[in-house]
Amino acid sequence: SQSHELDNYRPTHRKGKKLLAEKKRRARINHCLMQIRDIVCEGEEEKDTDLEKMEKAEILEKTLEVLTRLRHDYKSHTSSSFTTRKAMAVRYASGFSSCAEESIRYIQNSRLVPAEVKV
Repeated sequence: SQSHELDNYRPTHRKGKKLLAEKKRRARINHCLMQIRDIVCEGEEEKDTDLEKMEKAEILEKTLEVLTRLRHDYKSHTSSSFTTRKAMAVRYASGFSSCAEESIRYIQNSRLVPAEVKV
């Protein structure tokens, strides 16, 4: 009789644990979505009541828009940054060459530099 009572109790207890775990999981998801909503909608002129009414799908769509824009901005920044660095390296090399040529010309034309050095 007692084992029969335990058999009836265990599935219900397990089911209760699963329901509680699911409830906690959903609460975590909702909490994260609210944090994401606050971040991606920061600075927008929507009323707080409008933000509160945003559906989860809208929050995710808005997040995708923001992430896509950030990725695009990052890619264009890094490619322009690379171009800028490359242009600076070319200008540096050109300036270095000009300086070396000017130094050689000065040494060749200077009366103060001994002939052995001018070779």
